[in-house]
Amino acid sequence: MSYRFIDQNSHPDTRYYEQIIFDDKQIPTRANSWHDYFNGLIWLSFPQTKAELNRLHWQDIAKFGLKHRSPVRDRVTHFDECGIVLLTDIADVEEKLKQHNWRSLFIDDKELWFAERNGIIPIHFGHANLEMLRQPFIGLTAKVLVIQSKELLQLAHGSYLLQSSAETRQRAQKGLDEGLIKYIKNEPVFTERGSLLPMPILGVPTWHNGVQDEDFYNNKDYFMPLSKKK
Repeated sequence: MSYRFIDQNSHPDTRYYEQIIFDDKQIPTRANSWHDYFNGLIWLSFPQTKAELNRLHWQDIAKFGLKHRSPVRDRVTHFDECGIVLLTDIADVEEKLKQHNWRSLFIDDKELWFAERNGIIPIHFGHANLEMLRQPFIGLTAKVLVIQSKELLQLAHGSYLLQSSAETRQRAQKGLDEGLIKYIKNEPVFTERGSLLPMPILGVPTWHNGVQDEDFYNNKDYFMPLSKKK
């Protein structure tokens, strides 16, 4: 069954937001809301994945109620609001994120970003971060899911190319949605602590209007070193 958007103010409903989506396949949306606008764009781009996140939300609510948020639901929310998927065919990208090796990831590997092979391509998923990127600020951070896949990397590269036909981009986007939901269902993305990794968004090459030089990446308040606390 396909999902559709409804005007939240025209459809008063006492049910919880996630329940309305789960029961009716309707997405309550507020007029003049950038937050809801970007949420809608992600629904259009990743309908299967968004539906799975809604299912996980409602499954958790049905089990624990609305007053208690489990760690699983917190992680689903973090990804839904602030998620970025890093697609890559490079083995050590996830480890560099875990170690907060920002210099290697953003400076030494600068030429690898957005490359179709031996590359790293970031895909926005979190609609809250998209809203905040309208007025970007130092401190803006994503919750990152790293997927190592040559096939998905190439699909993402095809969706980025402006010269690609609309049909090609749509096919690529559908493949990305299918690949993402398959990964989420088969891997402990939300059940295992540490599957989502922090990443300073404005560190991604070309994603900051300011100068991305040594001084920029030396800002340890933003590009935080890995804590030594256990």
